[in-house]
Formats: sequence, structure tokens, C-alpha cells
Amino acid sequence: MKLENIIKNTFIFEDISTKETISLMSSVKFNTRLFERGDVIYSKDTDSCEIGFIISGICEVIHEHGDGTKTPLNKLTPGGTFGIISVLNNGNDFPTKIVAMRKTEVAFLGRDDFIYLIRSSPDIALNVAEFLAGRVSFLNGKVAAFSGTSCEEKLISSIISTAKSLGKLEFPFNRKRTAESISCGRASLYRAMESLKSRGLIDYDNKKIYIKDLNGLERTRK
Repeated sequence: MKLENIIKNTFIFEDISTKETISLMSSVKFNTRLFERGDVIYSKDTDSCEIGFIISGICEVIHEHGDGTKTPLNKLTPGGTFGIISVLNNGNDFPTKIVAMRKTEVAFLGRDDFIYLIRSSPDIALNVAEFLAGRVSFLNGKVAAFSGTSCEEKLISSIISTAKSLGKLEFPFNRKRTAESISCGRASLYRAMESLKSRGLIDYDNKKIYIKDLNGLERTRK
């Protein structure tokens, strides 16, 4: 079953036995919904207080500023989750918007069921705590990217933050969206990328970026 296979492999059930996972999943209810490209999947205006699990498709996490401008923060693919902080805060403080980038299927788990899982399993409670710590680290990286004094510094912070969030040294890279997310012009971004590439720190093509020297990037940022 696709739903079960994806959800049991999310961070929530990490390092939990298959038997216990099946038992816990059978005790709660997941509601699946389909979204078309451009649909808002989740936002501060969403009535329900739920966690979402991406089953298929891809969606984007966007922060909307008071002046109407938007900053793309992250992309979620199958196995990705959202809404955890909002659920733990009883539906408050969800500062971003989740938007489908293509046809996307999402499984939702209500707050009461999620709290039940946490109370039923110390391992799940630990997994959630570790996930939240990771999100704090990711957001700190984004703050560093916004506060850098040069486009190169902002780009380095963004690359390092994304790599640590995904646990990968290569990942999809969209120049236009990256330039928008770190508030740099595209020409400045290209120059910064070429500078990092010439020093052997990164490589890239039209769709991906490859970190060649993570330690070097971190030293450069300092």
C-alpha cells in the first residue's frame, strides 16, 4: 500500500519496529486529498489543525511578507511533512503557505491522533523532538542567508542550509527561485556561483547543484 509504505518511512516512525508501526498506524485515521497545480494545500487560514504527509507530487513552502512579496523556502516531495509546529501549538503560528507545484496527493493526520501517537510511543516523541531541532537549525540557516552582507555569503548559507536539511551534497537547484529567496539579483547570483565553482567548492548544471567541498564552504562563510 502506497500510503502505508510512505508514512511508515517518514521521520515519525524512524527506528520503530514494523510490528509496532503497523499497530500504531492502525489506531489513527489518515485522510487523503488530491490537489491540482497552484492549489493552496495549507496556510494560516486553513480551518483544520492537521499534519500533512506528501504521498505523491511536489509542493512548495512559501513565506508571504506583509508587502505582498513571497519568498520560497523549501520544496516537499513524497515523504515530506508539514504542519507539525502548528499542530503542537494548537493551530496557531503557521507563517507559511504550502502550494501544490503539480498534482499532489496528501495524507492528513488530525491533532488528536498525532498527540495520541506521541503519548503512545516514547520513540515517536523522541523522533518529533529531533525533527523540531532540525527545523530550528534549518531556519537558522535561512536567517543567516538573509542576513549575509554579500550575495556570495547569502548563497553559501542557503546551500549549506539546504544540504544539511536534505542530508545530501547534491540537490535540485533553481537559479531564479534561489535569487528570489536570498534577495539577490540573478546576475549577482551567477557571479557568486561562478566564484564558488572556480574555487572548487561547488559545481552545477541547469537543474542541480553539487557540493564538492562542504568544509570549504563552511570556512568561507565564517
